[in-house]
Amino acid sequence: AKAVRIFRETVPNGEIGVVLNLTPSYPRSDSDADKKAAWYADLLFNRSFLDPLVKHEFPKELCEILATHDCLPEMQAGDAHLITSSAIDFLGVNYYVPRRVKSQGKCLHTRLLYP
Repeated sequence: AKAVRIFRETVPNGEIGVVLNLTPSYPRSDSDADKKAAWYADLLFNRSFLDPLVKHEFPKELCEILATHDCLPEMQAGDAHLITSSAIDFLGVNYYVPRRVKSQGKCLHTRLLYP
């Protein structure tokens, strides 16, 4: 976000964007648990990057989950505004293979998520 702001100040007529490695998450089976796991995988691996760039907001569900597990990163005043207000001109997508997701049936220990 800071790079976008500095670029715009330095090169007013330039274009700037980002390329993301996006991997669609599909449930491995039709079970509700696998469908839910695929939803979480998409939230973490895709929407956590896409939503701030495209929707100019952080995924509410992800913020709630991270806060519940005391893993929400600390932000300084103005960080959220800087990140969500830094519009890009283009978005590139690297797409290689989909992700098949199977529920583990239990939540991983939070320390594995955020040391």
